[in-house]
Amino acid sequence: MGFFLLWHKLNKCLLKAQKRNENSSLKLSDTMKWLSKDELFRSYIDEKDWPYQSVVFDPRVFTAIFEKTARLFANKPRGRMVPREGGDTLGAKINNELLSFQWDENERVDNLPMLAKWALMDQNARKYGASFALCKWRYERQLKKTKSKDGKEEVKSVPFYDGPDFKPLVNRDVLANPSYSTIKGWFAYREYVTLNELKNVNDAARSKPIYKNLDILRDSLAKEGEGGGDTREGNYSSKNKSIKGLEDYLGKDEYNKTIEVVTEYSPERWITYAPKHGV
Repeated sequence: MGFFLLWHKLNKCLLKAQKRNENSSLKLSDTMKWLSKDELFRSYIDEKDWPYQSVVFDPRVFTAIFEKTARLFANKPRGRMVPREGGDTLGAKINNELLSFQWDENERVDNLPMLAKWALMDQNARKYGASFALCKWRYERQLKKTKSKDGKEEVKSVPFYDGPDFKPLVNRDVLANPSYSTIKGWFAYREYVTLNELKNVNDAARSKPIYKNLDILRDSLAKEGEGGGDTREGNYSSKNKSIKGLEDYLGKDEYNKTIEVVTEYSPERWITYAPKHGV
């Protein structure tokens, strides 16, 4: 019975997508592909359109993916550098300690352990067939209160983080060059940031500003008036949130307006732009 319900659920999702696009050149909607996989992983049954009295879902898809991830990342990976020549022994030991330190230090950026990040990538790869991540160098400064020699309090900008920042990416916001079977030529990623976050990156830049035309972007946001900026649900809806009955509030905060930003990474240069604002 469990296998039958699982097969019926998947087949039903595919039939829905085919009927929706029967007048189109596409036989299967990309959106339905994402939703059907999310529904299978979450063991979700739409009771309004379910032809059987039994509404018990066999969660073997979730169990298989979750258990494999839990066993694979039960502990911190113990990879190490092995010296190839006699003079490399000291360098290998130093690099091993450096890698271990950077692994633990990365949690300070977003309060998310590296094991959790790799577990998320593993689940994305098992559900969608691929997973992506970026590991850029991050330099961040923060204001800190200190006391001068005469006892007065001063606010100084001090380095907060200076190291690699590993960030798993959302598959729906990724576009790799479709001309190749591997990531080659260019790679685009969409994210939602605030204007203050872009300004902070420029303030922490060691040389010239990273992002340009922020004044034009600020004027564009001011002309919009009320609202929280660019929303994620305008591009796609989160099936996980809808199953829980939650609303996607990204882009609805009037005091911290979000901006949809796309960055195209290529070997020659990185280009960042806001497509909805023409900047």
